[in-house]
Amino acid sequence: WKPKHTLAFVKNFSDTQKAERIDAEYFQPKYEEIIEAVKKYKGGFDTISGQFRQNKKSFKKTPDKEYQYIEIGCVNISDGSVEPIKLQGSELPANAKIKFQKGDVIVSKVRPYRGAIGIVDSENYVGSGAFTVLQENGVVNKETLMVFLRLKPLLDFSLKFNTGTSYPTITDEDILNFPLPKIDSRTQEEIKKKITEMYETKKISKSLLEIAKRGVEIAIEKDEQEAEEWIESEIEKLGVKIQ
Repeated sequence: WKPKHTLAFVKNFSDTQKAERIDAEYFQPKYEEIIEAVKKYKGGFDTISGQFRQNKKSFKKTPDKEYQYIEIGCVNISDGSVEPIKLQGSELPANAKIKFQKGDVIVSKVRPYRGAIGIVDSENYVGSGAFTVLQENGVVNKETLMVFLRLKPLLDFSLKFNTGTSYPTITDEDILNFPLPKIDSRTQEEIKKKITEMYETKKISKSLLEIAKRGVEIAIEKDEQEAEEWIESEIEKLGVKIQ
């Protein structure tokens, strides 16, 4: 499903006064079409703020301490996985402001239409203030929220609130006011299962690649027989069956 982009439309001046916006993009009718589609969901709807609380937990930087830092570029836009950067406290940028918690959903406020949206998988990450950080607080689970926000119509919907041209951004309030369908629990559990499986599979794939690389090094440094035995033992530790 794809809402239709309208080339010409009419709005009342009072609408611009209420919204305090005069740009045509903000009033594009397709955004109302997206909102109406969510509101018609059989299970009902809410706003993100009604189902999730915002994590604003800050931290104090220690210059000689190593941190695992997440900026927007650390979020894989194809699957939402997160790869932190290791930095000393003295190297952290000024915008490193948030102490993430495991299970947080992070949503980029900069160029939000790109889909830098993911789930934090560790308690040890700190992150950029350019994210809106959300925690489960209702009937909708984090996996469902992540999938919902990454849908093409919702990425398009984020364009409604953009301000700026070369560095377009939206605000925490914009994201918290997004409409959110109350997907039935059975479907949510299925989504959660698929997302969990995806991340586990990716984690195993990454481990297998590292084992293969080290196996080649052992084969070169010592011999192929020892490399093969080492690879088999490491794969066995992962619990992966190779045919």
